[in-house]
Order: sequence, then structure tokens, then C-alpha cells
Amino acid sequence: MALLINQEKDLFVCGEAEDADVVPGLIDEQKPHVVILDISLKGTGGLEILARLRAQHRGLPVLILSMHDSLIYVERALKAGANGYLMKHEGAENLILAIHSVLRGETYLSEALQKKLLGTYLGHGQDKTASSVERLSPREFEILQLLGRGHSTRRIADRLHLSIKTIESHRENIKEKLNLKNATELIQYATRWSVLESN
Repeated sequence: MALLINQEKDLFVCGEAEDADVVPGLIDEQKPHVVILDISLKGTGGLEILARLRAQHRGLPVLILSMHDSLIYVERALKAGANGYLMKHEGAENLILAIHSVLRGETYLSEALQKKLLGTYLGHGQDKTASSVERLSPREFEILQLLGRGHSTRRIADRLHLSIKTIESHRENIKEKLNLKNATELIQYATRWSVLESN
């Protein structure tokens, strides 16, 4: 992707990071004109980093790159302050188009995502699971995703740099918001959600 961007006359990549926790410091150091943020970075989740960027760099355009085409991710990213949302499988020309769009101050969504979003708001293809998950806070949503991928409470706590007690509290909140009776139902729900999102 960096090679592709650097081929453009008016664009170049000034920094890269695999770990989400490095991103804020790298931005302070390099002062980019736009950030391309993978929603599934190592460490802190992409949406959490996006929230931090919005607090620290209010006017910096952020383009989300994701393998998820579920509208719950798109809507959460846009609500958190993303200027665009691009699927990883979209062509190179769409990446360059998206970068230029957000640099001009526009919001970028691919045509396919625009149609899907419009279809949902018109009442076509509504997903009860997705509408339930919309009630979760960004942190609860992140924990649900990690539970669905088979992470234990301790592993989630280590990954998010939070205490086990805090993760357990979030788990309780998730159960209450999703009307789940116990930990077993929570894990089953999270696993089903994870499978749906990977298809």
C-alpha cells in the first residue's frame, strides 16, 4: 500500500505503525496531512485510537481501512469521527480516490457501502443482531469482538491494558444490554457475531 501511495506525484507515506499504541506519538512526530487507520491494529482497537486522535488532532482527516463491511463498523467509525471508510479488498484506484476525497474535506464511502447504508435506512435487510450490538459503547463492542475470537478475560485485560475487574464489569454491562443471562450465553453470542462478521 505504501508503494502504491508513493507512486502518486502528490502523495507520500511519512510513517507506518503496526501497533495502535504507537500511532499518536508517530502522528505528533511526523505531522501527516491524512491518516489511514486499520480498524484491526495490534493492541488498542482502531476505533479507540480514532477517538484519541479526534480528541488530540480534531482537524486531521482519518480514513479507516477495514476488512469488515458490516454497517455497524461503518457507522461506529463515522460517528467516532472518521472521514472515510474503505474496504481492504477495494481496488488501488479507490484507495487513491479515498485519500484525495478526505484531503478535500469530503466523506468517502465506496458505492457498495453507500448502497448498503441507504438500504438499511430504507428498512431493507435489517439485522437484529447488529441493531442489538449498536447499544454497546465502543469499549464494550471491542470486548465483544475479542470474546468472539476466543480471548479470555485475562488476555483481553492484557491486550487493552485494563484490569481484569474492569473487563468483568464491561462483560456484565454487555450481558445486560444484550439481554443475556450468563457468561455462557455471552460467549455464544460473541462467537456467533464473530462468525457472521467473518463471512
